[in-house]
Amino acid sequence: MRVTQFMTYDRIVRSIRQGMEDFTRLNEQLSSGKRILKPSDDIIASARAMDYRLTIGTNQQYQRNITLTRATYEITDRALTSAGDSLASLKQIMMGFAGGSATPEQRETYAEQMDFISGTLRSIANTRSGDRYIFSGYKTDVPAYDSTGAYQGDDGVMNVMIGPGASVAINEPGSEVFSAAPAAAKVVELAGGRFAHFTPGAGTTTNVEIRDTNDTTVIDTFSYDNCFDIAALVSTELTAGSPNYLRIEALQTAVADAVSRVRNVQSDFGVRGAMLNDMDTRLGHATVSVQNALSRTEEADLTSVIAEINKTDTALQALREASKIIMSQSLMDFLS
Repeated sequence: MRVTQFMTYDRIVRSIRQGMEDFTRLNEQLSSGKRILKPSDDIIASARAMDYRLTIGTNQQYQRNITLTRATYEITDRALTSAGDSLASLKQIMMGFAGGSATPEQRETYAEQMDFISGTLRSIANTRSGDRYIFSGYKTDVPAYDSTGAYQGDDGVMNVMIGPGASVAINEPGSEVFSAAPAAAKVVELAGGRFAHFTPGAGTTTNVEIRDTNDTTVIDTFSYDNCFDIAALVSTELTAGSPNYLRIEALQTAVADAVSRVRNVQSDFGVRGAMLNDMDTRLGHATVSVQNALSRTEEADLTSVIAEINKTDTALQALREASKIIMSQSLMDFLS
């Protein structure tokens, strides 16, 4: 095949253009520190880098979820600590007048203390995290308990993803925390050989029967739904003309159950918090590993890039010099 002058010029121009493109690409790699500047530079590596970025982004979202959940847990833990302490104080006060030796004036003072603690517990039950009521289940825009101590939330438990296939409950409904219902029916012996029978009823209701010494004859019945009801029942007895101290003694057991329930819920949140910390650590390690893999995939070897720039520059200079000679030749040079 005959090589024409045009073909020679075209080959030179294309070689110079390719050399300039390589030179530009290498300088961009040097300035950015990246080996892959566009997907076409390395399709397989680009797809792998995209997968790494997706993993990193997902892990970071999990860690943001953990941070928000941990903040809610801290608020919940403080609320549960305060609730447990208030119930413990309630129990301690009840033990002080359970023997029936208090004067009417003392009973009035105790009743005021009952009302104060009940109000404190209701305030704790209506604790918020931001603008969300943490003990209202799904109904986070509604206070968990109204002024009468009636539950206004629902039994919803919200879960948040904290890792691949891993989630934790971010809340506990107030109906579970403050209900004071025993896990199963039980009997407690009272003063004078009487007995108090505690039986879980519908929802969070606990039905109580106080029976005589034969454990058969029922001498008193009452029920309660939550710890606010317990405080109200005690307050009512204290302000009555003739307090029913057997009922008050039975309610001490109810308060003890309420304390246990709150402490158990708090312990469960502690376990969940440990899960958060463990998952956060694991996600942190995993993210670092993936980031390192992404760096190895994308980042350029700057020493090699500089060497390639020098080689390309030298080749371009040589090509320019050669092209000057070739392109300056005319037809007469070939005829002479």
